[in-house]
Amino acid sequence: MVGRMVLVDKYIKGLIYTAKLAKAKPLIDPFDPEKLGPVSYDLTTEFDQIPWDGNMARLVSVETITLPRNIMAIVGLRSRAVIKEEVFASFSFLVDPGFSGKLTFLVYSPANYAFNWEDLFQIIFIKIKEPEVAYNERKTSKGMGRSGF
Repeated sequence: MVGRMVLVDKYIKGLIYTAKLAKAKPLIDPFDPEKLGPVSYDLTTEFDQIPWDGNMARLVSVETITLPRNIMAIVGLRSRAVIKEEVFASFSFLVDPGFSGKLTFLVYSPANYAFNWEDLFQIIFIKIKEPEVAYNERKTSKGMGRSGF
Protein backbone atom coordinates (compact mmCIF):
# COMPACT_ATOMS: atom_id res chain seq x y z
CA MET A 1 0.00 0.00 0.00
CA VAL A 2 1.05 3.56 -0.57
CA GLY A 3 2.82 5.22 2.35
CA ARG A 4 4.31 2.05 3.89
CA MET A 5 7.79 0.61 3.58
CA VAL A 6 10.03 -1.68 5.57
CA LEU A 7 13.08 0.22 6.79
CA VAL A 8 16.40 -1.12 5.53
CA ASP A 9 19.71 -1.13 7.41
CA LYS A 10 21.07 2.19 6.10
CA TYR A 11 17.78 4.00 6.88
CA ILE A 12 17.75 2.59 10.44
CA LYS A 13 21.38 3.69 10.96
CA GLY A 14 20.48 7.14 9.63
CA LEU A 15 17.65 7.45 12.17
CA ILE A 16 19.97 6.37 15.00
CA TYR A 17 22.70 8.85 14.12
CA THR A 18 20.28 11.70 13.39
CA ALA A 19 18.72 11.23 16.84
CA LYS A 20 22.18 11.34 18.45
CA LEU A 21 22.99 14.60 16.68
CA ALA A 22 19.67 16.09 17.76
CA LYS A 23 20.13 14.72 21.31
CA ALA A 24 16.75 12.99 20.95
CA LYS A 25 15.71 9.47 21.93
CA PRO A 26 17.00 7.06 19.28
CA LEU A 27 14.89 4.35 17.66
CA ILE A 28 17.00 1.68 19.45
CA ASP A 29 19.00 2.36 22.62
CA PRO A 30 21.57 0.97 23.13
CA PHE A 31 22.26 0.35 19.43
CA ASP A 32 24.80 -2.27 18.30
CA PRO A 33 25.54 -2.12 14.54
CA GLU A 34 26.55 -5.81 14.64
CA LYS A 35 22.93 -6.74 15.41
CA LEU A 36 21.54 -4.89 12.41
CA GLY A 37 20.43 -7.08 9.50
CA PRO A 38 19.30 -5.98 6.04
CA VAL A 39 15.73 -5.29 7.27
CA SER A 40 15.74 -6.21 10.98
CA TYR A 41 17.51 -5.73 14.28
CA ASP A 42 18.30 -8.63 16.65
CA LEU A 43 17.11 -7.75 20.13
CA THR A 44 19.00 -8.75 23.26
CA THR A 45 16.95 -10.03 26.18
CA GLU A 46 17.61 -10.67 29.84
CA PHE A 47 15.64 -12.29 32.64
CA ASP A 48 13.01 -9.95 34.05
CA GLN A 49 12.06 -12.37 36.81
CA ILE A 50 13.45 -15.54 38.32
CA PRO A 51 12.12 -18.40 36.18
CA TRP A 52 8.72 -19.62 37.38
CA ASP A 53 9.81 -23.20 36.83
CA GLY A 54 12.57 -24.96 34.96
CA ASN A 55 11.01 -24.27 31.58
CA MET A 56 9.45 -20.79 31.64
CA ALA A 57 10.72 -17.25 32.11
CA ARG A 58 9.75 -13.66 31.52
CA LEU A 59 12.35 -11.82 29.46
CA VAL A 60 12.71 -8.11 28.75
CA SER A 61 14.62 -6.41 25.96
CA VAL A 62 17.88 -4.74 26.92
CA GLU A 63 17.13 -2.16 24.23
CA THR A 64 14.59 0.61 24.68
CA ILE A 65 12.53 1.05 21.53
CA THR A 66 11.23 4.56 20.80
CA LEU A 67 8.97 4.90 17.80
CA PRO A 68 8.03 8.23 16.25
CA ARG A 69 4.50 8.84 14.93
CA ASN A 70 5.39 7.60 11.43
CA ILE A 71 7.06 4.28 12.31
CA MET A 72 5.52 1.05 13.64
CA ALA A 73 7.33 -2.21 14.35
CA ILE A 74 6.73 -5.93 14.16
CA VAL A 75 8.49 -8.33 16.56
CA GLY A 76 9.11 -12.00 15.86
CA LEU A 77 11.18 -14.98 16.88
CA ARG A 78 14.41 -15.27 14.94
CA SER A 79 14.39 -18.24 12.57
CA ARG A 80 17.25 -19.86 14.50
CA ALA A 81 15.07 -19.92 17.62
CA VAL A 82 12.17 -21.53 15.80
CA ILE A 83 14.17 -24.17 13.94
CA LYS A 84 16.85 -25.13 16.43
CA GLU A 85 15.83 -24.19 19.95
CA GLU A 86 12.30 -25.57 20.54
CA VAL A 87 11.12 -22.27 21.99
CA PHE A 88 7.55 -21.09 22.40
CA ALA A 89 6.93 -17.43 23.18
CA SER A 90 4.10 -15.06 23.97
CA PHE A 91 4.61 -11.39 23.17
CA SER A 92 3.02 -8.42 21.46
CA PHE A 93 3.64 -8.87 17.74
CA LEU A 94 2.80 -5.24 16.95
CA VAL A 95 4.54 -2.17 18.40
CA ASP A 96 2.45 0.96 17.82
CA PRO A 97 3.79 4.29 16.58
CA GLY A 98 4.47 6.51 19.59
CA PHE A 99 5.53 3.59 21.85
CA SER A 100 8.64 4.04 23.97
CA GLY A 101 9.96 1.38 26.32
CA LYS A 102 11.35 -2.11 26.68
CA LEU A 103 9.61 -5.13 25.18
CA THR A 104 8.46 -8.04 27.36
CA PHE A 105 8.37 -11.71 26.36
CA LEU A 106 7.07 -14.84 28.06
CA VAL A 107 9.18 -17.80 26.90
CA TYR A 108 8.70 -21.54 27.35
CA SER A 109 11.14 -24.26 26.36
CA PRO A 110 10.78 -27.99 26.98
CA ALA A 111 14.59 -28.05 26.68
CA ASN A 112 14.81 -26.66 30.24
CA TYR A 113 16.78 -23.48 29.35
CA ALA A 114 19.20 -25.36 27.14
CA PHE A 115 18.81 -22.54 24.61
CA ASN A 116 20.44 -19.15 24.22
CA TRP A 117 17.67 -16.91 25.59
CA GLU A 118 19.66 -13.70 24.96
CA ASP A 119 19.05 -13.47 21.21
CA LEU A 120 15.69 -15.02 20.41
CA PHE A 121 13.84 -12.03 18.95
CA GLN A 122 14.13 -9.58 16.08
CA ILE A 123 12.29 -6.37 15.27
CA ILE A 124 11.32 -4.96 11.89
CA PHE A 125 10.48 -1.27 11.45
CA ILE A 126 7.87 -0.04 8.98
CA LYS A 127 7.40 3.55 7.88
CA ILE A 128 3.71 4.46 7.76
CA LYS A 129 1.47 7.46 7.30
CA GLU A 130 1.04 9.19 10.65
CA PRO A 131 -2.01 8.03 12.62
CA GLU A 132 -4.57 10.45 13.96
CA VAL A 133 -3.55 9.53 17.52
CA ALA A 134 -0.25 7.76 18.33
CA TYR A 135 0.08 5.22 21.16
CA ASN A 136 1.61 7.68 23.63
CA GLU A 137 -1.14 10.23 22.91
CA ARG A 138 -4.07 7.93 23.75
CA LYS A 139 -5.75 8.59 27.08
CA THR A 140 -6.54 4.88 27.49
CA SER A 141 -2.96 3.61 26.96
CA LYS A 142 -1.77 2.07 30.20
CA GLY A 143 1.36 0.34 28.93
CA MET A 144 3.63 3.39 28.76
CA GLY A 145 5.87 3.62 31.81
CA ARG A 146 4.43 0.53 33.47
CA SER A 147 6.45 -1.39 36.01
CA GLY A 148 5.26 -4.93 35.40
CA PHE A 149 2.22 -6.91 34.34
